[in-house]
Amino acid sequence: MMALFFIFLLLLSLAALVGTIMAAIEIATKPFKKEKDKVLWLIIVLLLGGIGPIIYYANRSNLLATSEDNDREYLPTLEDRQARPQVQNRSDNQDDYV
Repeated sequence: MMALFFIFLLLLSLAALVGTIMAAIEIATKPFKKEKDKVLWLIIVLLLGGIGPIIYYANRSNLLATSEDNDREYLPTLEDRQARPQVQNRSDNQDDYV
């Protein structure tokens, strides 16, 4: 009976370790809405062990930046006509060097 308890604790601690590693990798690689939140959540996940990843995964949808978030401060909007790449018009259609 005691062996089953130790096996259960071993599996529980292994699951907590795997969850912590997976959450830490996701936090490090995914874009957040606020860059300061990334560091804060990484600290929370690493310090709280098994509870940290559970809290992170519960709040993940509110933290991660999505493609609909248009917080592109450093880039122009996609609808901006001046932001498109400039294409040089060909003056002679017969000069094709490709």
